[in-house]
Amino acid sequence: MRFANKHVLVTGGTSGMGLAGARRILAEGGRVIATGRNAKRIEAARATLGSDAIVVTNDAGDPDAAEALADLARSEDGLDGLWLNAAFAALGAAIAVLLLVGMLAVILGSNRYIERRYAQVFES
Repeated sequence: MRFANKHVLVTGGTSGMGLAGARRILAEGGRVIATGRNAKRIEAARATLGSDAIVVTNDAGDPDAAEALADLARSEDGLDGLWLNAAFAALGAAIAVLLLVGMLAVILGSNRYIERRYAQVFES
């Protein structure tokens, strides 16, 4: 199982491609923290993903939300992977996502947070 004992953060993980990715990671033995903004989608994702997933309200475009997300990830023994799925149209929000990634990498330790072969992990 490719994701056995791996912890992966999936931004935008409450619907569409992000939810499908979270389901795949769980099916292959991983644990997931999925984020979203829509309350109905968050509740539906909780029901769909079950107890091996933590589904939380978190706006990846809000730099102030990064600290809470980092605290949660740290409390779950850190992260082994990151699936950036949240989509934004505004350049300012896209920059906020990059800041979030950088902040989490520093807080959690870049060795565990950003693996050199990240793309290979997600190959079919």
